[in-house]
Amino acid sequence: MNNAQRLIDVFDNKEKFEVINGVFDLYADINNLINIANMSKDEIIVTLIWHSGGIISNGGFSYLLEGDFNGDIGYTITAECFNKIGAVKSYNAFLGVFSLFPESKIPVNRKERIKIYECADQELRKRLDREFWDDDEVMRGKLFEYIMENKNRIIDDISRRLTSR
Repeated sequence: MNNAQRLIDVFDNKEKFEVINGVFDLYADINNLINIANMSKDEIIVTLIWHSGGIISNGGFSYLLEGDFNGDIGYTITAECFNKIGAVKSYNAFLGVFSLFPESKIPVNRKERIKIYECADQELRKRLDREFWDDDEVMRGKLFEYIMENKNRIIDDISRRLTSR
């Protein structure tokens, strides 16, 4: 199936998950590495929300902190993406995680950030994970709304970038 047909199929689907995941997959075909400097505004929002959401859903914020997003080491851009679409509880969970670090800044050094995070109150860490997980349906709905409200721009962006490869 060619890319134009894939785009049509993604947006013909009425299932939130399928639309979100389809757009995410198309952006991954353009740039399978997260590198904020090389990403469009819509790609940043869709990719950072969907990718971080999947990581956190599979193991909490500790799983997220074990990795890096190139250009967003402290996850502030990622958190702001949740805020931008209106996933307030998810955004607030990020702010709670940030507060566990000195000056609310996650260290660049992976080992240091994990050590600090693991020293924080375990019940608080679990509560922040649950707050994020409990917002999953709202987050999906808000991300779906964002994609549909910006559908034409997203289609143009993906089409242009896929054909220029």
